[in-house]
Amino acid sequence: RNTTGDVPALLVRPARHRVGVTGCASAVCGDPHRRLGAPRYWVAPMVDASEHAFRILCKKYGAEGSYTPMIHSKVFLESATYRKEYFSTHETEECRPLLAQFCGNDPKTLLKAAKIIQPFCDGVDINFGCPQRIAKRGNYGAFLMDDWELVDKLIRELDQELDVPVTAKIRVYDDLEKSIAFAKMVENAGAQIIAVHGRTREQKRLAEYKCNWYVYLCVFVFVLLLTTSFFYTYIFCP
Repeated sequence: RNTTGDVPALLVRPARHRVGVTGCASAVCGDPHRRLGAPRYWVAPMVDASEHAFRILCKKYGAEGSYTPMIHSKVFLESATYRKEYFSTHETEECRPLLAQFCGNDPKTLLKAAKIIQPFCDGVDINFGCPQRIAKRGNYGAFLMDDWELVDKLIRELDQELDVPVTAKIRVYDDLEKSIAFAKMVENAGAQIIAVHGRTREQKRLAEYKCNWYVYLCVFVFVLLLTTSFFYTYIFCP
């Protein structure tokens, strides 16, 4: 478990109003962290790495929660071959809770893809953090951080229609206030857990750019002060 050094992602749990919706008197019912079993160590969503077998292996060595690799929502929806190749699980999978991570830029397409996978996972994550050129060409990942209205629509569509929690991974901006405002918008749209990557979209090389812990922690603290619920922090297992 790598819990030291330059770790790229932190999970925070923003305030939600699920208690009133579900009619549950206990705050636990409105707390996705506890509903997921209060995991501390997560297998990050790594392309060509965090597939089913790898998640089971990580579970053996201490991981308590897992992500799927990033899944392209449009291709996942349209191609049975892609679905078989990029997502597999088993009813007895040991590495639950499992968050299925999608990328995409169309709310309806993303929702249809998420509905296919939601019976087999414990939450659906939207990737707003991928900085690669393929994400730029496809207009998804971190390049959606230029379109706040679309980000809001994507999260809100899933939050209103899915039976599992919706989460989001984001990056920071060079501007601290903009980073905080973006995190607040993501929370208000319906994301129940937010993973904050403490680098900007342009800072792709981990060896060259260190995580901006100041912006990182400011996003954490300022959003916390503006909500009425709990926050949780986690370190991703590499």
